[in-house]
Amino acid sequence: MEKKILHKDFRRDFIELLLEAGFNDEEANKLVSRKYKEKLKEEVVKHLKEVTSLIEKEEYDKVKECLAFSPSGDGYGCNNNYIDFSYLFPTDEHWRSDIEDLGDVINELSE
Repeated sequence: MEKKILHKDFRRDFIELLLEAGFNDEEANKLVSRKYKEKLKEEVVKHLKEVTSLIEKEEYDKVKECLAFSPSGDGYGCNNNYIDFSYLFPTDEHWRSDIEDLGDVINELSE
């Protein structure tokens, strides 16, 4: 269950099972949300530690594999690279993840 909690479909199904088991809506949603955020935080911290370790070992090619490219798009901003977390979120219903960078992760954890 641990890694599956990051899947939107799994969380939805988990809530339905809890409701069928007698949990009220608020309890079920809080439990699933808490488990989701715990796992998300754990996986993000693990990934950041891996990236930090690679930098310390000067394995920059491996660090580059952890990055994603973001073009400026409008011609006014700057292209940049960011640590990519989208691999944590299988594309349940969408072609891409709603959570890709650290800003997205922090927004998700602080909701």
